[in-house]
Amino acid sequence: MSYLGSSRCPRRRAESDIVKIIAAMSESPEIAPAVPDTGVEFAYDETAELDPLHDVIVHNDDVTPFDFVVAVIHGVFELPARDAYEVTLTAHREGEAYVATLPIEDAKYRVYRAHSAARARGYPLTFSIHPAH
Repeated sequence: MSYLGSSRCPRRRAESDIVKIIAAMSESPEIAPAVPDTGVEFAYDETAELDPLHDVIVHNDDVTPFDFVVAVIHGVFELPARDAYEVTLTAHREGEAYVATLPIEDAKYRVYRAHSAARARGYPLTFSIHPAH
C-alpha cells in the first residue's frame, strides 16, 4: 500500500483523521454498514454442521492508498478503526497481514465487497482466503 502515492512508510495519523476518512468511505454503496437489528429472533440447532472457518489475508501493493485500505478493513470486515490501521500497517511493512477468521461464505462475501470497492476506484487491493488452522 502506498501512502498516497509515496513509497515512504506511513506516519501515524491522528485518530480523528482516520475517523473522518472512514466516515466518508462508509457513505459509499460499496462499503455500506451492516443491516441494523430487525428484532427477529432465531432458533439455533446445536447439532447443525457449521461452515468451515477461513482466514482472510490482505496483501500489500504499491498503488492502493493506505487510508483507503484502513477504511475498507474497518467498513467491510468491521474491525475497530485502530485495529484496521494496525492490520494495514503490518501489511505495508511485511507484505501481507491477517484480517479475520470467518465462515467460508462470509469470508467470500466480504472479500467480494472489498474487491468491488477497490476496483470501483481503480485500485488493485487484494485479499485472499485460506483454511483456518
